[in-house]
Amino acid sequence: MLLSDWELEIKYNPQELLGDQYQIYFFLGPVPPSAAAWRDSPLRLFEPVWSQANETTTEFRDLNGYLEARYGPNLKDDDVILTLTKDLHWGVKKVKSHRVMTSGISSQRSSTSTRRLKTRS
Repeated sequence: MLLSDWELEIKYNPQELLGDQYQIYFFLGPVPPSAAAWRDSPLRLFEPVWSQANETTTEFRDLNGYLEARYGPNLKDDDVILTLTKDLHWGVKKVKSHRVMTSGISSQRSSTSTRRLKTRS
């Protein structure tokens, strides 16, 4: 079992893409080159985040189960930070136009027992 609880803090604003709906996909590994393959990718974490709010929104997603399944339960906090800094990536897909953007995520360490990775899309 991991020493800390790890979750992803996702902050997004639908207005940043001119109000069009989009989905944010997260991967524990490289983003597949074809957006059509994102939904079924074995590297995908949880269901995609939908941009349905009219203002900046923050969501939290648990990462512990994904980390343990991929790397085993004996990761130390410092190893998790290095692993997520290297392997956690995201892609944004506009729902109607299939415009695609991708990026990696930088980690931030918090002082509480729950570790969060923050990203702005």
